[in-house]
Amino acid sequence: MAFQVGDDLSGLASYTLQVGGRFRLLRYEYKNSTLFTEPYDTVGPPLRGPATLRITDQAGNEKVLSFTL
Repeated sequence: MAFQVGDDLSGLASYTLQVGGRFRLLRYEYKNSTLFTEPYDTVGPPLRGPATLRITDQAGNEKVLSFTL
């Protein structure tokens, strides 16, 4: 799973993905502003069910996206 994110002014400060209420590890590729999960990561919860992506920039602005996988 991948997300295209970005902030033209202050930059990204933090990001969190929760799937089914459990933390799921994301990686950030700054060159193309992409957050993504590792394809073979078996440690976190399966990518099924309700999910929440929370992104905060350096200025403290926060965006929360809720969706179902």
